[in-house]
Amino acid sequence: MSGSLPHSIAVSSHTLTGTTTPGYTTFDLRSDEDTNMAALNARNAKASSDLIVTISEEGQALSQNNRKKLDEIENKVPNN
Repeated sequence: MSGSLPHSIAVSSHTLTGTTTPGYTTFDLRSDEDTNMAALNARNAKASSDLIVTISEEGQALSQNNRKKLDEIENKVPNN
């Protein structure tokens, strides 16, 4: 075995070393496409949320308008 590397040295020379950013592994590489897709998903979620709020507000306004018209009709009809 003379001239051969000890097993621990041979193994350590094949392991990945390097600094990693907290929250990411060495293999967690994000491409521009992933970043763009995440941004698109965020915009779509915001647009969906805004649409739900708008529909809800329109529904409330319509309900109030219908209530006013019903009250006006009830006030015009004489009670027998």
